Amino acid sequence: METLILDCNYLCHRARFVFGQLSNSNPEGLVTGTGVIYGFISQMHELMVQFQTNDLIFCWDSKTSIREKSYPEYKRPRKTKEKTEEDIEFDKLTYPQFTEIFESVIPALGFVNNFKVDGLEGDDIMASIVQEYDADFIIITSDEDMYQTLNDCDIWHPQKKKLITKKWFINNYGIEPKEWSTVKAIAGCSSDNVAGVKGVGEKTAIKYLLKELQPTTKKYKDIVSEEGQEIYKRNIHLVTLPHKLTPSITIEDPENLQIHNFIKVFEAYGFDSMLTPSALDSWEGLISLR
Repeated sequence: METLILDCNYLCHRARFVFGQLSNSNPEGLVTGTGVIYGFISQMHELMVQFQTNDLIFCWDSKTSIREKSYPEYKRPRKTKEKTEEDIEFDKLTYPQFTEIFESVIPALGFVNNFKVDGLEGDDIMASIVQEYDADFIIITSDEDMYQTLNDCDIWHPQKKKLITKKWFINNYGIEPKEWSTVKAIAGCSSDNVAGVKGVGEKTAIKYLLKELQPTTKKYKDIVSEEGQEIYKRNIHLVTLPHKLTPSITIEDPENLQIHNFIKVFEAYGFDSMLTPSALDSWEGLISLR
C-alpha cells in the first residue's frame, strides 16, 4: 500500500478558494467557516480512492519561519499584499479552519501522523520523511521545490492530475533531482521571493550545471562572479530541502481507523452529503483497506 504525504497548506488553499464561503451557525448564533474543512476532507477522500490507501501523513507549515530570519525578503510579497475589507473578512472565515483541521479534525478522524514543526515548512517535513524512511511514498503537492526529493518518492500534482517521477524529471530537465536545489539557488525562486543571479533563469542554470553554457557569455560570468557566488551561498540554505535544522520525524504505525469517528466529524460540521449511505459505504471501504 502506498503512503500519501499531504502538503496540507496547499490542499487547504485549494479548498479555501472553492468552498471557502461555506459556513454554519453554532448554538450561540455565531457564524463559523466550514468550507475549508469540507474541501480538505473531500480531497482526502478523492486521493484515498484514487490510490486505494488509507495510509496518510499530514504535513503543515509553521506560522514562523527560520528562513525569514536569515533572509527577511523570504515570501515577503505574500505577506504585504494589500487586501480589501472583503478579503479580510474572507481570511477571518477561512484561515482559522487550517488550524482547526490540524488540531481537531485530523486527530478526531483517527489519523496519528500529523506534523507541524516550529519555524519550518511542510516541505521540510515531507523531505525529511522520504529521506529517512523506506516506503512507497507519493507526495501530494504542486510545489516544484519538491522535485529535489524525487530520488525517494513520486509526486502527484492534483491540479494537473499528473504523476511526477524521477524518470520524468531527468527526461525533462536533464539533471538529477538532487541538483534541483542548485538550480534554484542560482536562478532564484519566484514563488518564495528568493532572488537569484540577475538575468539567469532555470534553463540557463541547468545549462551551467551541464557545462553547456559558454564561459565567454555574460550569464556564465555573472554566475561565477564574486556576487553570483555570494547569491548562490545565501540561497542554497533557503532552497535546500529539508532545512538543516529539521528534526527527525517519528512516523507511527497507523491506528485502526473507525467509521464512527468519521460519522461524528461529519455530523459535527453538518456535512450531510458525507453521511449518505453511498458516501459512508465508500468511506468504510477505504477505512478497511490493509
